[in-house]
Amino acid sequence: MDPKLPFVLLALLGGAALPVQIGINGSLRQIIGSAMQAATISFSVGALAGLIASILMREGTPSLEKLGQSAPWMWIGGFFGVFYVWTTIVTGPKLGALLAVSLVIAGQLTVSLALDHFGALGFPQSSISPLKLFGLGCVIFGVLVIGYAKQG
Repeated sequence: MDPKLPFVLLALLGGAALPVQIGINGSLRQIIGSAMQAATISFSVGALAGLIASILMREGTPSLEKLGQSAPWMWIGGFFGVFYVWTTIVTGPKLGALLAVSLVIAGQLTVSLALDHFGALGFPQSSISPLKLFGLGCVIFGVLVIGYAKQG
């Protein structure tokens, strides 16, 4: 068995959770009337779930010394998470799950291509190739087809 298979399956499972999360958060926004408040509630529940999981997994807490070794930019991941969740809360109900998620994936793949090419943010360096560009082009074409079909 390929040693990467469990990670491939885990990534697929994480991706499968995205449209469910968008629907749940969009429904919450409809009830409370605010996309940012829905995002805040979502992240609060997520933070609590992360804390409980950390305790159950007996991971302990990082030392102040280790925390001090991190660069300031390493602390802003949560900002991107809130922005991401907020954008899906705003766009999901307007675009539908399929178009919203396909646009999210196209954006993720475009930036991922650049991050891998430059080996940025700790990712292993992997140069852009014509085949990778073709794959990204197929995804973008797919998004266009989904968007066109949505209008029809």
